[in-house]
Amino acid sequence: MDFKSILTQHFNLGNDGLENSIEEIGGEMTGDTGFLSFRRRLKIKKGDAVRKVFLKFSDKSRPDLGQLKELSEQVNERECLFYGTFAPLLERTASQLGLGSVGLPTVHLEMVLPTGTLIVMEDLGEAGFELAPAKMNVAEARCVLSSLARVQAAFLLTKARLGSPASGLFGPQSPLSDGFRSTDVAGVGFDGMLSGCFERFRSNFPTYLKCEKRVAIINAYLDDSFLEKSREVMNSSKSEQDTIGVTHSELWYNNFMISRDSCGNPVQCCLIDWQFFGIGWLTYDLGPLWISSIDNAIVTEEFLPCVDFYHHAVQSAYESAIGGEKFPVSQEQMREQAVQSLIYGVAWIVLQADFLDVFVRIDNILANVADLIAFFKL
Repeated sequence: MDFKSILTQHFNLGNDGLENSIEEIGGEMTGDTGFLSFRRRLKIKKGDAVRKVFLKFSDKSRPDLGQLKELSEQVNERECLFYGTFAPLLERTASQLGLGSVGLPTVHLEMVLPTGTLIVMEDLGEAGFELAPAKMNVAEARCVLSSLARVQAAFLLTKARLGSPASGLFGPQSPLSDGFRSTDVAGVGFDGMLSGCFERFRSNFPTYLKCEKRVAIINAYLDDSFLEKSREVMNSSKSEQDTIGVTHSELWYNNFMISRDSCGNPVQCCLIDWQFFGIGWLTYDLGPLWISSIDNAIVTEEFLPCVDFYHHAVQSAYESAIGGEKFPVSQEQMREQAVQSLIYGVAWIVLQADFLDVFVRIDNILANVADLIAFFKL
């Protein structure tokens, strides 16, 4: 993809008599920073002004992604849709109603082209953000949940402001409601992928988990009813009007970045990589987040307190902005659905059957799976 010519035009770097340039910072990134797109950091110079940006793109002519190529083409177009339509709506609502930033990166350009996709966004590293750790503590988890709560409040307030004309797009039957389930690769949909990964996961995961008791818990849970149970949770997440929000669908530690104060305490979180976004439960992302990214030492005892924190954060933002109208989701509803979201979290890990060695602390993740299954009797 000739992204430099596109950026030259977008940032007006033509023959204006200034010393203009586009320089790459480091090499191309994929793999550890993302498996479904190519990524570059760029420095754009226009006269004396310098802007650093982060580039995400897919390229249909490149075979680098192998078996993930078709999936890459689908989900990167979906991410362009999010940044081109949903994100600006949410940011505008949040700004107009005094919520502040909803915790999304500033995107300068998003394009779906015959040759691939292109997203140009702020360089969050330059803005003081870093990828979250693979084993987050309570303060880090609440920082992430605060950003997710502002996204949800902005979604609900946007839906309320637009009224009935928005119900088809923002409701449980939205064409965007499927999120992760919308993927269809070589004629194999989400259910087919989950079924295909199921046996491979059961075969592979004991390699990474040395505790025999935890291995036994996971094996007992992954019986013949697991696939049906997972489908039921993901279908029910689209059926309850009052508890519908926007879903990231792949919220793990590589998909959010955190800024810190001088003492190392988390200050702000930015949610990134919305390739599988959809419409579903307000709690839909809590399962993958909690299983993939929380220190096992606190994974059971802090789950419901953090769900309550999340409920309060969404409720406070919603009620302060809408004035007089009560938040429609009770704390008990939020708790019940959050526990159900853990089933989706387990399914999400099962889908990673061929990539378990990529996770920095897969032992922590699998310990979380076992302990949450046992604690909540999933």
